[in-house]
Amino acid sequence: MNGPTPRRIKRSINTMYLYGNVVDGQEGAGVESLAMLFAAIILKAESAQGFNAVASCTAGDKEHFTENLEAVLKSLGQNDGINWTALPTLWSDGESGNTAKRDAFISWVQKLK
Repeated sequence: MNGPTPRRIKRSINTMYLYGNVVDGQEGAGVESLAMLFAAIILKAESAQGFNAVASCTAGDKEHFTENLEAVLKSLGQNDGINWTALPTLWSDGESGNTAKRDAFISWVQKLK
């Protein structure tokens, strides 16, 4: 990770707007879904290794995605400055059984692959 620069930030925001406009008006294009899109875009921009690890877990069982992801992310080093073990907190909202954020994140990662 080289740190954010104005150019990289603008590129990420423009990518989010592009994808957001494509899905505008479609089911699942709410604020939470767009937040998960932005998280996936930033992940892809900041760490190809991490994004590929996450993407490899999205093809499997959604019910065990978090557990599979945690196992894969523990194997990644912290040398890129990203706390990989904290990634699942993106879609955790404290409500058990609510999987909308997780499913949106998985969907966006699959679309960005």
